[in-house]
Amino acid sequence: VFDRAALSAPPYRSSARAGACPADACLRLRPVRLSGRAWRGEPDTCAQPGALVGSGVPFSSCSKRIGQRISTLHIRKTSMAALGFVNSSPAIGSLRESASAVAQTNTAPFAGADVPVGTSCFSSLGAICAASGLAAVGLASGKKQRKAKTTVVSTRQFVARHALDQSSRDEDLSLDEDTPIKNGKPVLVELEDPSDLLACSRRGLAVVQGAAAGAPRMRSLPTSVRNSGGIDQWNMKHADLKRLKVMLDGMCLATTVDEALEEVHAIMSLGRNFWAYAYMRTLYSKKPDVYYGTLLAKPATLLPVVYTPTVGEACQKFGKLPFQRRGCYISLNERGNIKSVLEEYAAAELTQGPDGRYLCDCIVFSDGGRILGLGDLGTWGMGIPIGKLDLYAACAGVNPHRTIPVIIDVGCSDAAGNSDKVVVRDNELYTGMKQDRKKHTSEAGTSVNSEYYGKDSLIGEFMQAAADVFGKRCLLQFEDFNSNDAFPLLAEYRDKFLTYNDDIQGTAAVAVAALMGAIKLRKPKCTDLVGELGSQTFLFHGAGSANLGTLKLLSQEAGVPKSKIFVTNSRGVIWRSKDGKEGSFRNGEQKGFAQVGKPTYDASNLADTIEHIKPSCLIGAVGVAPGCFDKKVVDALVRVNGSERPSMFAMSNPGDKAEITARDAYTWSNGRVIYASGTGFEPVEVDGKTFAPGQVNNIYIFPGVSFGAISCQASTIPERFFMVAAEAIANTLDEAD
Repeated sequence: VFDRAALSAPPYRSSARAGACPADACLRLRPVRLSGRAWRGEPDTCAQPGALVGSGVPFSSCSKRIGQRISTLHIRKTSMAALGFVNSSPAIGSLRESASAVAQTNTAPFAGADVPVGTSCFSSLGAICAASGLAAVGLASGKKQRKAKTTVVSTRQFVARHALDQSSRDEDLSLDEDTPIKNGKPVLVELEDPSDLLACSRRGLAVVQGAAAGAPRMRSLPTSVRNSGGIDQWNMKHADLKRLKVMLDGMCLATTVDEALEEVHAIMSLGRNFWAYAYMRTLYSKKPDVYYGTLLAKPATLLPVVYTPTVGEACQKFGKLPFQRRGCYISLNERGNIKSVLEEYAAAELTQGPDGRYLCDCIVFSDGGRILGLGDLGTWGMGIPIGKLDLYAACAGVNPHRTIPVIIDVGCSDAAGNSDKVVVRDNELYTGMKQDRKKHTSEAGTSVNSEYYGKDSLIGEFMQAAADVFGKRCLLQFEDFNSNDAFPLLAEYRDKFLTYNDDIQGTAAVAVAALMGAIKLRKPKCTDLVGELGSQTFLFHGAGSANLGTLKLLSQEAGVPKSKIFVTNSRGVIWRSKDGKEGSFRNGEQKGFAQVGKPTYDASNLADTIEHIKPSCLIGAVGVAPGCFDKKVVDALVRVNGSERPSMFAMSNPGDKAEITARDAYTWSNGRVIYASGTGFEPVEVDGKTFAPGQVNNIYIFPGVSFGAISCQASTIPERFFMVAAEAIANTLDEAD
């Protein structure tokens, strides 16, 4: 049976071309060999053994799928005698006429209507129809054909499903009396044996789509794509997407890991990894196993392609690439029906366990509200959940076929809502809901998404639906929510579901690991890294989710006194009055780490602040102020630390949002600072000495934490998990490092 991934985007029109056997195209889809007794029914040799004539769903020559039903199929009753298997085996050369005939139908509007096609080669016509997503009707099984015409029906049209039972095989197919089977109307039937397909054909039923092997999706697509009629229609509707799809398909011809490596390296030689990203997405859509094999073969080379730093640009242009099937979109319009949306996606992309439940270990979900340091990108932010799950697989061994990337779509800001003022929501290629987010002011005085709170909370419905469909041990990871929503949502659900927020907790863990690693550089003989953290003074520039999460981990798990922790926002060093009624804080999280008393120095000037506080560690995660660690800041940090090497971290992603580059940090400090960044930078040579910057990236944390939580069937993820993970990472640094 050809796997569901290969069958998710009919029609396979690329195979219907003159002079080429459509089997070539079919064989590029990944075949799966199943054990069992032989399938009765003589196949068409041109379509390759086992291909069902006219179905658009090739089946291999085998029988039952072990342990579960083989497929769920749409069947269409024809007005003609029967649809079946053609026993003749014409020469390959006779395909030319048939290809031409089917090609003529491509210009016709396929809305489920029968289209007559003239041909003298019924066998090859059936093969091409099977490869092109068309159902050929009117072919009688096992009888010599002399007619000059048959008809084809587009398999694009899907209607309401009706369950059917069957209890017999081959010659007779039993259907419930209450099931309406009307001419031309597809219904849903579950078949346990491929021989049932032959019984369908002898009853005059044409199999037009395998639901379990690539179920038609509509509700789990983003709003604009769904409104256009589906994935294929969306890509065909827009001229740029249509042409790019042809180009990318032509670039991505690999069938093995070695071939894929050759192709992606050739693209990367041009110096722009964005095209390599587009190539890898195309490779995934064609051959997921080759995709992961390629990723694992060269992780140091390809992880920066599929995730940071390339993923930032990819999200800004996500809708400008051909739409692919991967990713589940949950629209505000589906409130009350989210469980059905997840079930639809699961039917198309996941497998079922022995108990009939779809197998999903992890969901990474975002609302696109704060993608990296880029701001609100809405549904174009899907690149982040996809990239995260790729790292789950490559870095921790999480089964990628048991994961779901999700975007919660409640609207998107206009161009003013993202840092580069990219036109996203108002772009004709925007895939999501073209409306503003509905917001209100919370009790803490912050602007939050209204749809996420109260008894009708969309987030609450989503998390409960995920637990209902996949079980309570399915990990639900928050990703790239705006900070004003991230903290209250985590607090609301962290003890109710298996969940965590990587931006808050994962970033905190890797930052603390890096701070302990810096201690090992300063004091190689130190054995109590956690205890030594208490002797440091920290200045956090930026009060978003990343820095606030680190503050909490240092204070609550490492025991660092709050008097040693300083944090800034756009107003400077955050402070509060003794009674807490006044201050420069913007929310409760910032207030919790505000210094008592208004600063007597210029707290809005970073260099002056450093001179007054004398921090040993400066951590930047501003996101909207690239280059804010200028030479004055570096000079001040080096000066106040005397003979000690201070730590300077530029955590903002992607690289062009970094507070300081590695070159500037090492050059301006003459190699004194211990530098690290969220996005990797190349080594820098200063006075004949090479400095290799560290990368403080969540990749060191979230794959392992998630895999551990999945493996031990955790019920919750306490903060202690992240402190243990941080210590483990810091202690991997050896003398050579």
